[in-house]
Amino acid sequence: MDKLRFKAKFDTTRMETFIKRISTGIPGLDSMIDGGIPKRFLTTLTCPPGTGKTTLGMQFLLEGTEHHEKCLLFSYEEDIKQLVKHCTRFGWDLGKYLNDGYLKIFGLTRLTSEEITDIIEAFKPERIVFDSVSLRRHTQPQTHTIMEKRPENHQNKRNHNDHSNRKKTRTRKERIRRLRLHKRRNDLP
Repeated sequence: MDKLRFKAKFDTTRMETFIKRISTGIPGLDSMIDGGIPKRFLTTLTCPPGTGKTTLGMQFLLEGTEHHEKCLLFSYEEDIKQLVKHCTRFGWDLGKYLNDGYLKIFGLTRLTSEEITDIIEAFKPERIVFDSVSLRRHTQPQTHTIMEKRPENHQNKRNHNDHSNRKKTRTRKERIRRLRLHKRRNDLP
């Protein structure tokens, strides 16, 4: 391909005019990332537990509601009451935005991908936060299971690491089961 013709069609010196950015609501962060998060881009934030992902997500959504943008939060770890308590610690009034229709929160979400898509298409939000995608993967129902039959003469050899991995899996499954039970108890009729 002729490099000169390509440059003539696509001017890389004016690239910043093509990518519109939206504020996170945190001025220091916005200045570090060239004015905010790129609009209509998928942005993933990965951090260890307790580092403020939920807080940053809520601040991002509340910044949108301040500019009369519709915003959605799908939380897989906390119910709505916990999220409201979390936000009141920072002096944020979620009730105002929920009542005005600019913010919708789905706490301890157990929705299917199709249901989430329907909600997004119906609400038409400008900003969406999925708070914690890793937990969403574990709470979705499995569509199929593939089991491998071991030969009868196969000896079941386990080392210490296999046993500890089984404990971790059991713990994760137990946590998911408890979340589902908690969700059922908190569902409204």
